Amino acid sequence: MFGVFPITTWTYTTGSVAVNHLNPMTQDFHAGFGLGGGDHQHIAVADEGGFALAAIQRLNIQNPRLDKQNRTVKVQLSVLEKR
Repeated sequence: MFGVFPITTWTYTTGSVAVNHLNPMTQDFHAGFGLGGGDHQHIAVADEGGFALAAIQRLNIQNPRLDKQNRTVKVQLSVLEKR
């Protein structure tokens, strides 16, 4: 479901004011999900929020598994250090 998207900083200039942003490129987002505000140049705010929530859910699933794996590795390391 999730790929790895490059996250890039970019600047949007309106008049004399430059505003910095941090986002995936719209083309990458659209290619990965078929989402993007109806074209390849925009990411709809609703899609950004949904993507963020889905990513949080995935991390919540992965964290307990990684914690268990980390505890196992620590026990193995302790056994090896005692030898």
